[in-house]
Amino acid sequence: MPESSAQMIKPKKFRRGLDLGPPHPVAAQPIKDMPAPELLHVALKQHQGRWCQPRVSVGDRVLIGQVLGESTDPLSAPVHAPVSGEVKAVDNRLDSFGQMVPTVTIANDGAEEWVRPLEDDPDFEKKKVSATIRAVREAGIVQARTGRPVHSLLAPPERPRSYIFLVGIPVHKPIKLLIANTLDSEPTMAANRRLFLENAADLALGVKLVQKIAGVKSAALVVSDDIGLDSPIVRQLSGEGLAPLAVRNRFPVAWDELLTTTVTSREVPWPGGESRDVGALVLGADLILGILDAVRSGRPQIDRVVSVVGPEMSPRNLRVRLGTPIKDVLAFVAGSFDRAAKIVVGGLMDGAAQFNDQVPVTKMTRALHVLGRRDLVSFSEHLCIKCGRCVAVCPMRILPNVITNFCEFGRFEEAAEAELFNCIECGCCAYVCPARRPLVHYVKHGKAEVTAMRAAQ
Repeated sequence: MPESSAQMIKPKKFRRGLDLGPPHPVAAQPIKDMPAPELLHVALKQHQGRWCQPRVSVGDRVLIGQVLGESTDPLSAPVHAPVSGEVKAVDNRLDSFGQMVPTVTIANDGAEEWVRPLEDDPDFEKKKVSATIRAVREAGIVQARTGRPVHSLLAPPERPRSYIFLVGIPVHKPIKLLIANTLDSEPTMAANRRLFLENAADLALGVKLVQKIAGVKSAALVVSDDIGLDSPIVRQLSGEGLAPLAVRNRFPVAWDELLTTTVTSREVPWPGGESRDVGALVLGADLILGILDAVRSGRPQIDRVVSVVGPEMSPRNLRVRLGTPIKDVLAFVAGSFDRAAKIVVGGLMDGAAQFNDQVPVTKMTRALHVLGRRDLVSFSEHLCIKCGRCVAVCPMRILPNVITNFCEFGRFEEAAEAELFNCIECGCCAYVCPARRPLVHYVKHGKAEVTAMRAAQ
């Protein structure tokens, strides 16, 4: 390991947040491919930016990898056909966040025909930086938790005009450390862990490729402490030039900004800051492997590894085609889920409960959780009892009790002054609140009200 890398990595213990227990049995389940369903609803907004404009019409036959929609917004990512078949509809449908978004419905013909054959380029490592960034952008790779397109995170050291043209975001902050994150946000989610354990050699290649693109000399490999630094896979990757680092996976340390602080001991400015502000770039195993596939073979993001967990079903990690209705995923795993009291897309801490089992899997779908009636938690409008537990666990070191009291009684500007927008909405405060107050709801409502008030001024 280079001396500079060893000097920069001075991890500190993540003391706040929550210990949600050991990894769930889903962490031991290998990734399996789920067959594509007969009908897929592919949303044209699976990212932070504006939705994509459709590039297909009803009646068109599409092939796997064909562009269904694209946008010039730098924080948007193109959407590709996950199957070959006929376009049955282009209309607005609900996504897992409850928003109406343009959606392309495709009837799968089962032919599995690609728009062009996928062949590995033996000289992919020799491509120019501008060409690799173009390939990553055209592949439409997106961060699962935030929806940010990964091409907007990459920063070549020379900042050529071609890069700014491709990405649309000028870069003035050099990256000194690449953090390859194999942690999952919660114990019942295992996509990053399984991709790391099952694709170690490709992960090493992907790290080297990202280092070339971003001009990074040092790279760290973050693994959960239950895997440990003595694991054969970790030893293999440390021999490839990655500095291994075992971290106790307390929620939400796996989130980029908090992991950056844990690894580098440097605080990311917030709100609005990012890891690059302190010279770091955090990429999950899924993103690194996606970048490698995009540059090496031109493969776009057409699927997503999803952890599926629930009562009376075997936990699974499935590679699911984008646009697959969650009803089909759950039926594939459990056959029947009539006793489900609630379905959550995403994590149990930060996911979204669904009222419709027809919403599709998107690039931002990390997990599906089925909850029985015994698992449900009810909130109340009980007054704050001022116990301070929320303050003790808050990873951002703010005062959730004060902020939510302001929001509850409509004192939104005072909430903003009390660092409302420093809240990352992780849900730790609501998890420990003995009064069962809906603290995250108050925060989200307060942010929406303050934003609307300031926009109207």
